[in-house]
Amino acid sequence: NNKNEMQILCESNICENFQSTRGDACRVKMDIPRICAGEAGKSCSLLFFFHGAGGNNNRAYFKDQLHDQGSGKGFIGIYPQGVDNQWNTGSQGSIAQIDEGLLVEALVSSLEQYYNWNGFKFSVGFSNGAAQTNRMAVNSGYGFDGVVASATQLISSPSTSGAGNLNQNTITEQTRPIPYLSLHGSADTVIPANGGELFNT
Repeated sequence: NNKNEMQILCESNICENFQSTRGDACRVKMDIPRICAGEAGKSCSLLFFFHGAGGNNNRAYFKDQLHDQGSGKGFIGIYPQGVDNQWNTGSQGSIAQIDEGLLVEALVSSLEQYYNWNGFKFSVGFSNGAAQTNRMAVNSGYGFDGVVASATQLISSPSTSGAGNLNQNTITEQTRPIPYLSLHGSADTVIPANGGELFNT
C-alpha cells in the first residue's frame, strides 16, 4: 500500500447494504501499513477514526504513527464517513433515521468474514465523532477495547439518543469496562469544558 494513499474497503457488501440509507457515505476507507499487510493484518488492531461534524474521511489521521510502527503487532486505520458529514448521536434531525451502530457492526463483521481478521478494536473521535465514540464506550454491544474522545460533551441526559439498539449514553450495570481517555480544553468556545448547557439544550 502506498504510504500516502488509503484504500476503499471494497471486498465486502458494505455499500450494497448501506447505499440506500447512507448514499456515498457508505464508502469506508482503510489505511494498511506494511506491518499489517497480508497474513499479519489478521491480528493487527483496528483504529477507527470518527471525524467531527462537517468533516469527512479524506484525511488519514495518525498516518505517520500507523506507518512508522516498529516490531510487534500494528494498527490498521479505519475511516468511516458520516451521512451529511456528521454522526447521528440524537440531535441531528436531518439524519434521525441513521443507525451508526449497524454500520460499525457491519464493518467489523465484514473484516472478520472477508479477511479472517481477529484482533483488538479501538476508536478515536473528534467533536461530533467523539460523541459517537463516547456512545461506543458505554454500549458494550460495540465490543470495542478502548476509546479516546476529543473535544466533546459527556452527556448526563437523556439516557438514550439516536437510532438503533446501541444508543445508550450513560453507563449501566451491563456496561463492560474498557480503557477510556477524554481530551478537552478550556479554550473551546463551542462545548463548555466545565459542563453546562450545550446548544441551548
